[in-house]
Amino acid sequence: MMKKTFLYLFLVLFVSNTVFGQKKNKTKKKAKSSVSKKTVSEQDKIKAERIFFSGQKEKVKENYFEALKYFEQAVKIYPQIDAAWFEIAQINLMQKDYKSSLANIEKALKVSPTNKWYREYYAQLLSANTEFEKATIVFNALRKDYPNKLDYYYDEAFFLLKLNKDKEAIKVYNELEEKIGIQKEISLQKYKIYLKQSNVEDAEKELIKLSDAYPDNLEYLNKLAQFQLLNNEKEKAEKTLQKILKTDPENTAALLTLADYYRAKGDNENYKKYSKLAFSNPNISIDTKIAVLYNSISQFQNKTTDNLNDAFEYVELLVEAHPEEAKTWAIYGDLYNLSEKPKLALEKYEKSLEIQQDIFTVWQQVFFIQSDLKLYESLVENTNNAKELFPNQALVYFFNGLANQELKEAEKAVKAYEKGVKMAANQPALQSQFYSNLGGLHNELKNYEKSDKNYDKSLLLEPNNQYTLNNYAYYLSLRAENLEKAKEMSLKSLTLSPDNPTYLDTYAWILFQNKEYKEALKIQEKAIKLIEKPSADMLEHYGDMLYKLNRIAEAKTYWQKAKDAGQSGTALDEKIESGKL
Repeated sequence: MMKKTFLYLFLVLFVSNTVFGQKKNKTKKKAKSSVSKKTVSEQDKIKAERIFFSGQKEKVKENYFEALKYFEQAVKIYPQIDAAWFEIAQINLMQKDYKSSLANIEKALKVSPTNKWYREYYAQLLSANTEFEKATIVFNALRKDYPNKLDYYYDEAFFLLKLNKDKEAIKVYNELEEKIGIQKEISLQKYKIYLKQSNVEDAEKELIKLSDAYPDNLEYLNKLAQFQLLNNEKEKAEKTLQKILKTDPENTAALLTLADYYRAKGDNENYKKYSKLAFSNPNISIDTKIAVLYNSISQFQNKTTDNLNDAFEYVELLVEAHPEEAKTWAIYGDLYNLSEKPKLALEKYEKSLEIQQDIFTVWQQVFFIQSDLKLYESLVENTNNAKELFPNQALVYFFNGLANQELKEAEKAVKAYEKGVKMAANQPALQSQFYSNLGGLHNELKNYEKSDKNYDKSLLLEPNNQYTLNNYAYYLSLRAENLEKAKEMSLKSLTLSPDNPTYLDTYAWILFQNKEYKEALKIQEKAIKLIEKPSADMLEHYGDMLYKLNRIAEAKTYWQKAKDAGQSGTALDEKIESGKL
């Protein structure tokens, strides 16, 4: 409802004096509509009035139960004390006895049918009892009796709407509008009613009327433009938006709406013109601009455009307008990331972190890029700093462990992984990766029992993790332990990725350890053919398999290839020198 709640709490003496004044002046007129035909002496009337005032005193003291007894005693002696019936009704309402309250206010109205306070209170009770039809009748009558009391128009219209009598409600609003002129709340209420009726034409007229009445309030013109766009009145909307910009050339909503309109229309020139006007305006919220910018990014991601040139133009305008905003540089980094320029992306992300350090998603991007670029010393430094800011973020410890592992700082890596894995309890995929990395690290440290336990935990969380299945199987094969388990895991990884050369190499080596040399060589040949530059390990393994099949000269050739590919060690040198495994 558009007006204040119509629960009226009355000043006790004011109401009682007013009511008694009316009663004494109109006793003869009201005799016919009294609540009782019992003849009451003047002495009894005075007694009843005294009892009533005693009730009023108790009410002021908030002794409502005592007050109620006095009021009920008063009307028993003299039923035409309308103020007593009214007080009883109010106390009934306080007790949430709506039925009794309604009955007693009706008794007050029988004595004083024109009392506007009683009528308002009566309408309130009717509403509480969902008797909207009767409430509407009461307010209609009040409106006619008190045509300058504007609240009654709002009340009647409110209950008409409750009864789905939209046309009647609009009629009441129109009458009110004639009295007070065009008002926001009335016009918008009528606008909503017309929308409910799917009456687009009259809904639009209300918005036009409102915007004409308040030309300095551009909110209404913006609302009109949005309405016109939604109803496919695009040319009208364009004119409305241009009208806004004549008054306020920097109007955010109009600039961005026009930009969207031209983009949908395929008018790229005007789309750029208005979106860039918006972007270069420092008074427009950066979040609003970023939302527009992501339209360009999403087009690139959805393959509707094959470049990010427009997006880069926008972000450069963003930098000019908001150079001290961390979000500006973060989204700049996102664009370079999408463009597969990680070094430039990293530069922008680091700029963002210089301005604001508490945005974890930016740190996360830095970690990934530094890991991909093998910038492990910087990654250690950044993750150590991030630990101070985000001590409960598992990913920080993961990358810290990874960087330390790559830098051969095994103890620091183990410490980071073991702390991080506890924090990843609600992230099973990440937790599995922690255990997998711990498995590999402990294998390097020759802590084989710990290695196996961590790999088992990893696979318990992610049984189909190809990376973990392959690595665990490979390390077992190198140790020539649990070869059946290793073979089972290797085959599973190949089921998931049958042409992966690394996985094929692992499986071939397991066969080799099982002395299945012919089958091992066959699988290893496939692995080598699938990769442009086979690793030194793969070449050395192939040489070992050839040797076991008495192809000694070929074996020596592949051992030499392994050395040329970077493999080193006394054992390999001896094999090449002696021609023996």
